[in-house]
Amino acid sequence: MAGDAALTGGTLAVALAVVLAFGVHVDPGRTLQNPIERSDASVASGELLFATSCSQCRGMSGGGDGVLAGTLPTPPENFRVHVPFHADGVLFTWITDGVRGTGMPAWKDVLSEQERWNLVNFLRASFDQPVGGDSKRPGSGGGRLTGGGAPCQAPQCVFGIGIPLSFLDLRL
Repeated sequence: MAGDAALTGGTLAVALAVVLAFGVHVDPGRTLQNPIERSDASVASGELLFATSCSQCRGMSGGGDGVLAGTLPTPPENFRVHVPFHADGVLFTWITDGVRGTGMPAWKDVLSEQERWNLVNFLRASFDQPVGGDSKRPGSGGGRLTGGGAPCQAPQCVFGIGIPLSFLDLRL
């Protein structure tokens, strides 16, 4: 019995180590810095791109309720639950390369680098407050993955501490 408990404890320790090791480093683009100032012109350009390229799946409200959302392998995330908890570089990388297994396509061959950063600026300007967040603090960011103090509420975060479960994808 004691040997079984030790084996179980050791297995749990290894599993936790794998989650922490891969979960913390898996977000590609985490260290990319947004080179485009979040100006009114950049946000307006991003809004137009969002309306023409993203809203069919995401919905204009960012709630994942676009007309094509039901045709995707997994429903799109609600941006108010997701955007505040990821760095600009992560969002840019997802727009650039797509997200495997979700129906989110890669836009690197369709949109220029500046257009993709303008989309990031629009997402920040429009969806940077979590559901129930303080709407008087626009653009504050704030999830643990972006350096703030609010716990990560996104479905792929473990225990509210901002460790994404996307390590299961094993795309480092």
